[in-house]
Amino acid sequence: MQTDSFKSERLHGIDVLRVILSFCVIALHILYYGGFWEHADPSDPTFYFLWFVGIAIDGTVNCFAIITGFVLYNKPTKYSGVLYRFLTVLYHGLLITALFWIFYPEIVHKVNWIQALFPIAYEEFWYFTAYFGAFFFVPLVSRGMQALSRRQANVLVLALILVFSIIPTVTGKDPFHLKYGYSAFWLLILFTIGAYLRKYHMEFRFRPRFFACLFAGCILVTCLGVVLSMVYPSFNGMRLIEYTSPTVLLAAIAVVLLLASAHVSPGIQKICAFCTSFTFSIYLLHEHPLVRQSLINDRFVPVLSLPGVLQLAVVLASTIIIWIVCFCLDLIRQLVFRVLKIDSLLHKVDKRLQP
Repeated sequence: MQTDSFKSERLHGIDVLRVILSFCVIALHILYYGGFWEHADPSDPTFYFLWFVGIAIDGTVNCFAIITGFVLYNKPTKYSGVLYRFLTVLYHGLLITALFWIFYPEIVHKVNWIQALFPIAYEEFWYFTAYFGAFFFVPLVSRGMQALSRRQANVLVLALILVFSIIPTVTGKDPFHLKYGYSAFWLLILFTIGAYLRKYHMEFRFRPRFFACLFAGCILVTCLGVVLSMVYPSFNGMRLIEYTSPTVLLAAIAVVLLLASAHVSPGIQKICAFCTSFTFSIYLLHEHPLVRQSLINDRFVPVLSLPGVLQLAVVLASTIIIWIVCFCLDLIRQLVFRVLKIDSLLHKVDKRLQP
């Protein structure tokens, strides 16, 4: 049964997922850049526990990209959205660079200003650069998915997973230059999968237990691969933690479908609907090269001497603090954009570009 005539109301489960993912991406960067994985002692059980936590949230980027295809399916393409994000990147990039130049001039170099002025050309934020390149294909993805029959759509998605996820992971090669997920092409694949899930997601809404088990199974398989690669270096299980890994991809798909039709209380709906407009900037602010270099890179190495429970507590507390600080900074940015009437200007752009 084809179900592209879905209801147009807001999917509050997706709003909840976006907010959760905004916390997950911060925690993932703390674990990865903060020194927990690189400097931890493999003989300490906490080392494996923190790896497990990291693997459980490893599909955050895939989820964000799938959600993009999911929510933009069968909707008019508004170029104001990508332009608004570009102006947000420009605002935060220049502001952070200026602040560091004022207070820590010794770490600000010419390249930092160039990156801030030309964030896409110099890939200041890899995800936005890839997103910007893939976004312009969204109308083709949406219209193409609408035109496909259920059988054709099934074959397409299965082929995408086989060719661009399973085969590169098994062979350990990158024949299509996906850069293990750090590319516009990979995001375009995820957009396509997201459009497919939106078209048929109502058929999956009665299977929450299945998707919960699928997510758990994918995480366990990935963890097993990582542990085996540590015990047997010749076994390259680290391939399973790449964004293009089939286990990471399937876990992300399971999470999106699990939350897409979830029942959300009215109070949570309002909170998450408000917070979703901040999630993009929360990523930008804490992932800015100067912020990561000065405030995150290896800054958590001293925490490794603490008991495992306290290490996890530090990660959680730091994640919440960073989220709140980024939230407040973006609140100021939104007020500035409101004063400058950025929304009104971009609305005129949409009217010009769309019939």
